[in-house]
Amino acid sequence: MNIDWNDALATGISQIDAQHKGFINLVNALAKTLATRRPDGRHLTDKTYKSQIVTIVMKMRDYAFFHFHTEEGAMRNHRYPEYIRHRREHDLFSTHLLRYEIAVLEGDYLQAQSLLEFASNWFDNHIRRQDLAFAHFLAASRT
Repeated sequence: MNIDWNDALATGISQIDAQHKGFINLVNALAKTLATRRPDGRHLTDKTYKSQIVTIVMKMRDYAFFHFHTEEGAMRNHRYPEYIRHRREHDLFSTHLLRYEIAVLEGDYLQAQSLLEFASNWFDNHIRRQDLAFAHFLAASRT
């Protein structure tokens, strides 16, 4: 379940687009790691596999928080009227992400697959609906 960057996801805001690409790289790294699972379940006893899952999930959390801080700062600076609603979406994503992270840290590595599906779907929808709306707002305010 890879996410492929394409022009439909571009906001035209270079810093935000670069961060989106960085998050996509982490989602894709999780997908690649999960693809190494073995049908016999032995991957769940593999320390390297578990370590990779934990590392990627923690990086996803850190990167999401970093990105949301950047994006929300830009929205506040430009007095974006939908800032509160947009921030609520970020908060909801963060809450789900933390729940998945806790589950993985407690040893439920199968939750990483659920996280992958959730993050992939949320991220694609969020960019297309919310982030592009902010980009259009910025473009219109510059004219």
